[in-house]
Amino acid sequence: MYYFASENDAAEAEERRALPLLEHAPPYRAALLAFMTLTMLHKGASPDESFVVAAEAMRLLSEVGGVAEGEAIIRVAYAEALHAKGDVEGARKAIGAARDRLLARAAKIKNPEYKRSFLGLIREHIRTLARAGEWLT
Repeated sequence: MYYFASENDAAEAEERRALPLLEHAPPYRAALLAFMTLTMLHKGASPDESFVVAAEAMRLLSEVGGVAEGEAIIRVAYAEALHAKGDVEGARKAIGAARDRLLARAAKIKNPEYKRSFLGLIREHIRTLARAGEWLT
């Protein structure tokens, strides 16, 4: 994904090309939609349009009941899309749920070093905790 390299137009084009390939893989499609949401928000797309994409990612996450990889990016993208469209209370609720889910997952990690890495090195985990710190205080 180009998102983190700020090549937003290229990232969005690549994400849109990949979407049809993941039609029958809801967990991966949900994660891709989350990345697309962040790309759209970063490039200044309509908050309403970005929210529609984020809401679809969350719907897929709920439908499958969780994903092995990408859950945190789905949840933080949804919260950021809510915030961008002006639903501050909804964003707070969503980021609180994202933070709580992340911390619950971290609590299952027994090795302190692995737990520190899980919370402090994974970009979407850092982003989730940062947004929770900003929006919930």
